[in-house]
Amino acid sequence: MKKVLLMSIAAMTLLGCNKDEDSVPRREVTVRWYVLSEGSWGQANSDLACYDAATGVFTPGYFTEKNGSPLGDTGNDLKLYGAKMYCAVSGTDMGAGGSLKVIHPETGKLIKSIPATDGAGNPDMPRRIALHGGKVYVTMYSGSIARIDTATLTIDGRAALGGTYPEGICAYGDNLYVCNSGQGSGTALSVVNIAQFRETSTITVPQNPLMIEAAETGDIYFTTADVTWAGGEASNLHRFHAAKPEEIVTFGFRASRIAVGKEYVYSVDTDWSNFSTVVKKVDTKTGAVSDFITDDTGKDISSGYNVAVNPLTGEVYLTNMGEDIYMYDPNGKQTGRFATNLSGGSSFVFINR
Repeated sequence: MKKVLLMSIAAMTLLGCNKDEDSVPRREVTVRWYVLSEGSWGQANSDLACYDAATGVFTPGYFTEKNGSPLGDTGNDLKLYGAKMYCAVSGTDMGAGGSLKVIHPETGKLIKSIPATDGAGNPDMPRRIALHGGKVYVTMYSGSIARIDTATLTIDGRAALGGTYPEGICAYGDNLYVCNSGQGSGTALSVVNIAQFRETSTITVPQNPLMIEAAETGDIYFTTADVTWAGGEASNLHRFHAAKPEEIVTFGFRASRIAVGKEYVYSVDTDWSNFSTVVKKVDTKTGAVSDFITDDTGKDISSGYNVAVNPLTGEVYLTNMGEDIYMYDPNGKQTGRFATNLSGGSSFVFINR
């Protein structure tokens, strides 16, 4: 397995307990970070790569190295909760279905693979993950949310959604907010009461909602994916406050993937008509928008794909559609860049202690 020496730093959160909880103590140093590679559709080659801060070694194919086989077909999302990582792997189609992989963040070893099924026990496709109150919530392409108990590692509930093909999901206050993409035609976010675990309302939004994140201010940020191919609008970033969901603000620049930091929301998208990448940041207090990259390295990112923020250091990580990862300090100055041999770096987990 190829290993790459990386000249940079990054981050983590780990809590040794049986049932995963929301409150995770933040300490002082980075020990490692993971990036999820989606892999190539139909090739069942999704994998995790790992950077070890103690050795400076970056290892593509880390999950395969530790477990003897890749994650499966199309890894969509990776989240850390307490002492476990959770990875949504969708599978090639609804007939094949996918699974939720539970992985040890210290060893990279698989703890359990939870088959993705709908209420009738049929195969389903997991997409995105939210974390709250000792539970893991996973959007399922059949049009529902599966709730995973982190102590038993079983599905202990399902909530049906009024929309179709749900993608992004986040938790804020008493609710889950879910993007119903409709595979391009959707115009609704589902609001799911966590205690009742049922959809209680919907929010009408611009077409094709994709990703969604909550800020500490109570503002909910979401993106709408590009639908110019069907005569619709380009991708965009939007915001509403949890207390006033009907008041939607549209920012007016291309954005498909987002990451919420302590002071800013970061977004990235690529205009495929001219292979230009747009990377912005939005001040969560004032709403002011500015370009994030402040040196001359932005020209090197021709197909920006995803963005993540290290919660400990504030460093920002950008992935290219190809093989590169770019690291920036909070001021938008590049601190590192390396080739990864990854296909579609879709999610990061930072391990700090």
